Amino acid sequence: MRLSLLDHPRGRLVVFTVLYASEGAPIGFIWWALPTLLRSSDVPVA
Repeated sequence: MRLSLLDHPRGRLVVFTVLYASEGAPIGFIWWALPTLLRSSDVPVA
């Protein structure tokens, strides 16, 4: 017996949610966290 997430509607929702979040996470880091880290290290953002 093979268990696949894509065989069930709830599993498809979980896969979609994880993929959607992983797509936005790098951009969120670049736009929000990176400038904050640079400012805290006294590096000019510009």
